[in-house]
Amino acid sequence: MGLKDFVDRYIISLPATRPTEPPPEEIDPAAVPIEATRRFADIRPQVDEKALRAVPQDAAAQAGDFPIEKVFEAARIPKPPQGFSIEKVGEMLANPKLAGLAPEARAAAVLVALEASGAALQGVIEDAVHKDRALDVFEKVQREHVESFRTQKEEENRKLLETVEKNKRSVEERQLRLDAWLEKKAKKELELHAAVGHFTSQNPITAPRPAQPAPPPPASSPEPPPRPGTVKITDLTQPS
Repeated sequence: MGLKDFVDRYIISLPATRPTEPPPEEIDPAAVPIEATRRFADIRPQVDEKALRAVPQDAAAQAGDFPIEKVFEAARIPKPPQGFSIEKVGEMLANPKLAGLAPEARAAAVLVALEASGAALQGVIEDAVHKDRALDVFEKVQREHVESFRTQKEEENRKLLETVEKNKRSVEERQLRLDAWLEKKAKKELELHAAVGHFTSQNPITAPRPAQPAPPPPASSPEPPPRPGTVKITDLTQPS
């Protein structure tokens, strides 16, 4: 299978620009070298944390609905060369035309497509690592915002509780003052009632009624005597 036929079969489309070198007559996907993972272990992209912190808090507060692409835009992640982002490569790997191939063969097909387009796998991996790092930094920033928001609200709650307790004490103190005044009022009304009572049987003074003593508890009814020919259970437990 020629390179062009192989790419056309397994990849949907490629840029119009083609390499000037003639493609080989045959290609074995399994023979296409796959980049070793260790080659990408040292990729350390710089993420603009300051730009991520500048995301408006009214938007960041709804982080659950904050689009992922907006995170990448805020982090100012550059566009990959030839447009082969990690998402584009992911779409290529998920192409139904590659569904019947082993993972190594799918990777080989994509590598052939990248090479035919003049794109390097290094740029694709850097794009993926850069985006992953941006997501991690955005998560860190959002967690800090949540902790700050929690601390703020806990302080507000503490102040509210202090206000509630203060209000309760104020109400109790006001009630105590009212109770003390009511005692003075009752005493004065008794004096007025007693003085006016010397001259009329229909005293117009509203004096407080004296407290009525609590009624005694009802007397328990005596236990009826046992019927003739019966024995109480308690009699059986007494010593003879």
